[in-house]
Amino acid sequence: MATNKTKQLKGLFSDSVIYGISGIISSFIGIFLIPIYTRIFDPKDYGVIGLLGTTFAIVYMLVVFNMDNTMTVWYWKKNEDIEIKRTLNTWLVFLAATSFVAGIQFILFAGFWSKLILQSSEYAILLKLFGANVCMSAFQKVVNIWYRMKRKPIHAVTYSLVIVLLTIGLNILLIVEWRWGLKGSYTAQVIASFVGFIACFVILRHWINLKYFSWARLKEMLIFSTPLLPASLLFWVMNSTSTYFLNFYSSKAEVGLFQIGSAVAGVLNLLIWAFMQAWSPFAMSISKNDDAPQIYSLVLELYCIIGFLGVFLLGLFAEDILRIFTNEKYLGSKNVISILALNVLLLGIPQILSIANAIAGSSFSYAKAIVVGAIISVILYNVLIPIWGKEGAALSILAGNLVVPFYHARMVQKLYPIPYNFKRILLGCVIISAFFLLGFSVVNLTGKYRVDFVVRFFIALTGIASLLFFYRKVVSWKTIARRLRSQS
Repeated sequence: MATNKTKQLKGLFSDSVIYGISGIISSFIGIFLIPIYTRIFDPKDYGVIGLLGTTFAIVYMLVVFNMDNTMTVWYWKKNEDIEIKRTLNTWLVFLAATSFVAGIQFILFAGFWSKLILQSSEYAILLKLFGANVCMSAFQKVVNIWYRMKRKPIHAVTYSLVIVLLTIGLNILLIVEWRWGLKGSYTAQVIASFVGFIACFVILRHWINLKYFSWARLKEMLIFSTPLLPASLLFWVMNSTSTYFLNFYSSKAEVGLFQIGSAVAGVLNLLIWAFMQAWSPFAMSISKNDDAPQIYSLVLELYCIIGFLGVFLLGLFAEDILRIFTNEKYLGSKNVISILALNVLLLGIPQILSIANAIAGSSFSYAKAIVVGAIISVILYNVLIPIWGKEGAALSILAGNLVVPFYHARMVQKLYPIPYNFKRILLGCVIISAFFLLGFSVVNLTGKYRVDFVVRFFIALTGIASLLFFYRKVVSWKTIARRLRSQS
């Protein structure tokens, strides 16, 4: 029935809003801290943060081993309590082993890793704290996945917010008040991860029992997750190793400017992150419905258009954001914001398309798409970064990620056909792009900052109004309702 479909979409929206609360708060507070940090840290310090962040991403990926996605799929495929316990405890044992093995390497050989990653042994203490964090941080993922599968977004958000607010509070205390510098930042992460680690076992205490660990289940889960690992590694190469290339071809200061631009562009990610938290369980829960393909198509279209509008606004006012939250040293990040904001949007598209992989039980199409994108990015890193520095790095990432959704969409349609309206999505994006180019061309139209800001503001309003008019004519809410009813 159409009523049920409407309720399902409303459920997805409400879950996204709830998940988004923690992202909004943490993002706002993170932006609030930027002007404080920019008075304490110079671009070189941000470069160190960026390089260690890139390293953490790959280590975390290897520790988790894509078993979080496997847990999600197995939860819905084997939904009896005893099977859930078997899957959960198998994952926990695996995660404990990988976390300890990875973390202890950085603690015992901190000097070696400091020289390898940061070209100096003076950061060895940071690598020891880094290793301690690796040992515990991944268990937060277990709680998050658990609450998502139980469709308890408020519980998931509460848990995440406690960790986020604790981390931020400790950063203020250790960095701003006690002036511990970079060491304070990583100490805060270790303490917060320890709290999250303990909370994980308290929350899941009634479900944790090592007798449910199963070698057979571990083998099944690894068979499913292993094909995704090469794609994840290539994804990391495509989207994160830019900091290594920047440090090699330029300097830590250039890495720092890139890091600030990436952080601001990440504001858009809070909305996408909130949506993705709700998307996976929602998409799997309706996968057996007759109208599932039509709902998947509608969700992708709304995601692309609303997300691209967010990219347009963030890019148009990038310099204004930097002026408010940083100082003159960081204004060079404005172009990076525009490019990486679009990249953030592109990253979410394969996640929506991958519902076909989950339903069909095959992940190879996504892996092939990532291979092509990673090769393009790495080639361009070596070509564009020596010429354009941080902007070249951002463009290289964007080029690789442009390839992935197009290639992936073509492949998944063979696994599970979904009637996506790509032509209409493209037309909506073209309309937004036209207004972005117009707004970008008048950034310094009069030479007076306030006047130029007002001009850009009205261009943004006109762009939004035009998009609403376009969708009112082409896909009105009445049309959507009729389309849903027609599938009943």
